[in-house]
Amino acid sequence: MTRSLISHSKTGSPSIVAHIAAMKYIYKVPCYRQEAMLKLKGFPLTRQQMSEWLIDVFNNQLSLLYDLLLKELKRQRFLHVDETPYNTLASEKANTYYWVVTSGKFEKKILPHLLTVTEDHPRLPRNC
Repeated sequence: MTRSLISHSKTGSPSIVAHIAAMKYIYKVPCYRQEAMLKLKGFPLTRQQMSEWLIDVFNNQLSLLYDLLLKELKRQRFLHVDETPYNTLASEKANTYYWVVTSGKFEKKILPHLLTVTEDHPRLPRNC
């Protein structure tokens, strides 16, 4: 049996977490729709559990990769930054922005996406 990515979960295997992430970020299927699809197949996994797994894996398993990509970006002479407003259900008052940062050297590769929420105006997180 495949080892769980999440220490307190028996079902959070690498393949199920990768599937959830691919459906959400590549195919744009939100967790609530994935929840409904999985329920039809007899696998009652909640959207809250999917979100918790993704956050846990991204924060604990992929932070080194993120740091490496960010370090490489900072070494580049020029950076391209795209700021896109993003609606969330969590807050009606806060403006949420989705930041995509790349350089000419890496335009065809996947790079870190930075997210910041501010009341007044968007800005890159302090670690950039």
